[in-house]
Amino acid sequence: MLDAEFMKLINASVQIANKPVDFTYRLYYNKDTGEPIAYSMEELKGDFVTVTKEQYTVGRYDVIVKDDRLVSKASINYLRKLVPSANGIACCKTNVLILDETSSTKWKLKTKELL
Repeated sequence: MLDAEFMKLINASVQIANKPVDFTYRLYYNKDTGEPIAYSMEELKGDFVTVTKEQYTVGRYDVIVKDDRLVSKASINYLRKLVPSANGIACCKTNVLILDETSSTKWKLKTKELL
């Protein structure tokens, strides 16, 4: 009877030892800009998104967080346009390519992200 109880204990310990471990991979990022701060498996202060093991292993910093997912910076398209501005760069009144610090005509670059 003692041998049967011993075998039950051994079998129970093997089942406990083989319990799978659940890791959480995180990317902490700046909530305002979406820029990555650090990849971590620890619980740190700040905003984070959960990433896959592969994304964690690669650890790319040329991504941004948008709508709680990683987006490559290379895949984002931008529309840029010169617009009149009170605090832009002073240019010649007839040609924006000619800079003129004394001019009251000022322009700035407006950038819009295309989805």
